[in-house]
Amino acid sequence: GRGRDGMRSDEGGIDVDLSTPVPTDDLVLGIQIDNTAGQAVYGTTTRRMEVTIPAVSGVQTARFTLSKASFGPGKYFVNVSLMTAHGVHVHDWPQACAFDAHDFGVSVGAVAATPHFSVR
Repeated sequence: GRGRDGMRSDEGGIDVDLSTPVPTDDLVLGIQIDNTAGQAVYGTTTRRMEVTIPAVSGVQTARFTLSKASFGPGKYFVNVSLMTAHGVHVHDWPQACAFDAHDFGVSVGAVAATPHFSVR
């Protein structure tokens, strides 16, 4: 679904609409996913991924895709930060959007896993 300030999340993808009145090419984009207790359960930046954002001019959409993400049941909040290449925060969107991970009834906690049990 669509969150505040041009932020939306769906099926492992997080889209962020970027806009600037003047072209710029020194941006770093970061995301962090927190649980309801405010604990970070995942985070990354374009710098950590060794990805350079092309020069932004006008409105453009950047997308993070989280492959094989497996969140335990509960509500999670996505935070977004836009920084300069020197780490100066240009804009932060705390709790830009939220999502719920389903409870399949076999486990609890921040990590989703399929449990197996045997006796030998």
